[in-house]
Amino acid sequence: MQLTISPVRNTCGKQLSNGRLNFTYAIAFALIYAFEQRFNLMAGTNIVGSLLYGLLALPVLTSKLLTEVKYTKPIVFLYTITTYSIIASLANPDCALQIKGGVSLILLWLVILSIRTIPLHAMLSSYSASSILLILITMANLLDYIGLPLLLGFQRAGFFNEASHLALYLIPLVAYRLLNNHKDKLAFLSLAAAFLFLPSTTLFVGTLFVVAILYVLKSRRHPIYSVLLALMAINFIVIGLMSGLVPMPDTSARIENLFSGESVETANHLNMSSLVWLNGWSQAFETLRATNGLGLGFNQMGCGPYFNIGDYTPLIQAAFSGDMLNAEDGSLLSAKLIAEFGYVGLCIVCFLALKSFIYLRNLIHFRNLFGTDQFDHYIFKATGAIILLLLLFVRSGPYFLLPLILGLSLISHTPVNKSIKGGLSN
Repeated sequence: MQLTISPVRNTCGKQLSNGRLNFTYAIAFALIYAFEQRFNLMAGTNIVGSLLYGLLALPVLTSKLLTEVKYTKPIVFLYTITTYSIIASLANPDCALQIKGGVSLILLWLVILSIRTIPLHAMLSSYSASSILLILITMANLLDYIGLPLLLGFQRAGFFNEASHLALYLIPLVAYRLLNNHKDKLAFLSLAAAFLFLPSTTLFVGTLFVVAILYVLKSRRHPIYSVLLALMAINFIVIGLMSGLVPMPDTSARIENLFSGESVETANHLNMSSLVWLNGWSQAFETLRATNGLGLGFNQMGCGPYFNIGDYTPLIQAAFSGDMLNAEDGSLLSAKLIAEFGYVGLCIVCFLALKSFIYLRNLIHFRNLFGTDQFDHYIFKATGAIILLLLLFVRSGPYFLLPLILGLSLISHTPVNKSIKGGLSN
């Protein structure tokens, strides 16, 4: 099955896509990405966005699945994950394989194979699609900030459930555009609006990360020297934040409470995010010990008696009348992977972190190729690395939210000269 595809260029004439890009798919993906959490909220589930993405890719996927070699590796990976997950689930009589875990495995197959068919990062490659997406997100933030009703009266963080989620959806968009063009006005405007209307610690950390990489990328100094200067600048900013010179009291309180969590007696709005983050690690390693290093199986964190584990769970439940925050995702991807895949999950975390740093190093190492198709490939990988590191160690959510799928799509990008002839390039 052949798609009619044309490359999309930005206003300066620089081609942003590697290979051919279906503009219709790019726009569709952008709209799903923008409205995903609204769709999820109305449906009462977190899989709507990923399901819509998979269903859009399904017609092309079914025509290619049995004929193209490029699906061999993902299918082997999926079989391995599925088999391990079923074994881990059945080995744990307290949970076994729940409906959620079984359905999640089926959706995992659809999503991973869809990434190989029509990559989600098509919406970033298209300058027009990513511009529409940034404008939509920024306008929603503005309307929410000034108190105008938006989308059936659901008023939260613009299109998103909370400010940290806005950051996770926004950072990969602005990172990709700024790595392509550090003078991109729309990217800067969208980022500034997010800080003005819906600031968060996740947004602060993600922006620091992007700015540091941009500095190293554009600096004429030796990369090692530039990296050291960037790290020194980040240290000074954090010191300024903690001393009150940088006026972000909520972020300052969250950082401070990461180091004083053990002495906290009650949870409140200043220390809650820190306690949830610390509790995610506690949940992960308590689950690791309780399952003898095997884990609970894919997307089964917090099942059965594991819902109430974690050193800080009593404090969090006391503040929410018995309810528990982030019991099923640990608030960060590393905790979820360790809880569900045990020691294998710990290895996956280390592997993803190491690969992410390698992708960032490659971007800097090959900066002399800026403006070429080869450099676009390194930008894709580096953007995926940025969002994966944020999800692994700062803030995340369920597996099937689109920022994670976007990150996986970006790091699996294949250069044009390695793509399968006749298909969409990755």
